[in-house]
Amino acid sequence: MSNGFAIAAVTAVLNERLQERLGDADVQAAIGPVKVTSLPPDRIQATGSEPNQLNLYLHHAAPNPAFRNTAHPVRDSDGRRIARPPLPLDLHYLITAFGIDTYAGEILLGHAMQEMHERPLLDPESIRQVLQPPVPDPNLPAPVSTSGLEDQSECLRITPYAVGSEEMSRLWTALQAQYRTTAAYVVGVVLIDPEESASRALPVRSRGVSSETLAKPIVRDVVVAPADGPVDLNAPITSTSELLVRGEHLNTPGVTVMVGREALAVAGRRPDGIVVDLATAADLRPGPVAVQVLQTETVRSNTVVAPVRPTITAAVANDVVTVAVAPPVGRDQRVVLLMNEKGPAANDPPLAFSFAPPAGNGVPANATSTATVPVAIDVPAGTYVVRLEVDGVDSTLGVDGTGRYATPSVTVP
Repeated sequence: MSNGFAIAAVTAVLNERLQERLGDADVQAAIGPVKVTSLPPDRIQATGSEPNQLNLYLHHAAPNPAFRNTAHPVRDSDGRRIARPPLPLDLHYLITAFGIDTYAGEILLGHAMQEMHERPLLDPESIRQVLQPPVPDPNLPAPVSTSGLEDQSECLRITPYAVGSEEMSRLWTALQAQYRTTAAYVVGVVLIDPEESASRALPVRSRGVSSETLAKPIVRDVVVAPADGPVDLNAPITSTSELLVRGEHLNTPGVTVMVGREALAVAGRRPDGIVVDLATAADLRPGPVAVQVLQTETVRSNTVVAPVRPTITAAVANDVVTVAVAPPVGRDQRVVLLMNEKGPAANDPPLAFSFAPPAGNGVPANATSTATVPVAIDVPAGTYVVRLEVDGVDSTLGVDGTGRYATPSVTVP
């Protein structure tokens, strides 16, 4: 989940990569001292005594057309925000080489283009190494190092693009700088998450569900195993549920069931499928979980996704809602706290809010998950029904005697 500092974070990562490339190639031994900067070209001394310098300049930022065209409507007919799509950006850079002596500029540009060609991806781990090194970089502002760029869902790709002579001439004329040999690149897609909260209605309590048999199925669907009677397709799957895996050829002796990355033993067999107990899972997470049946290591079924709904309790103090959640959430999961006003005044539409937890979802540095998520809120006083959405899956809700959603809830003084 990136924020507005992510653009500067991309520039910082590219700058560090270029410095590493020049150092590994020992360019200084060939042409003398070299520095890498990220300045507008008109601020670089371009005279007979100009330095050996490689400059990375962000000259244009534009919306990414692919992501922009896939976003759903973000506001309802009354103008209220109902979704929080990220801002998708492509960043256009110019890499310019300045040199004191003959061939110095060509040497610098050659190594820069080699770096971009050989390592065209900015993966989360390499971004984290630059933004959060063991020894903090005093030249890197703290908000940039915690921009969340390494946690965004899309990997960043560096792509070269050709700039025609006429366009390049107009560009350098606008920059009011003396032209030097330049290569152009675009880096995308950077996803900046909005800070404005969105209102969402409560979920539909029940719906009709039908299943369709695939051409050669093994697993047809995954539902909550009933204690007795027929299967309830609307029964929520939680961390304490027994799952009934239905399909064909599932009762072979020795089969196991993969739930996420964990193999669970078969807890029971029925004419219509096999049963596994989620309570026996040691590393279960809420959200969409892949379920697959293994007959042998090489004979596996198709994969079906089961939405494991979190179960929560919540308490509020000093504008912070502390949510206890089962199963625990991971550091990299997308978590949103949803609050819907309970019992609004007559003729007033109920208020609805959404808030994100802190970076890493409050998971301690020495842990991979947490059962307690603190979320800062800013809402008017009142009582609110609360939900926790984890990777698109909402927590379970309880109803009162009138059939309305009522629990869990918090009262904000």
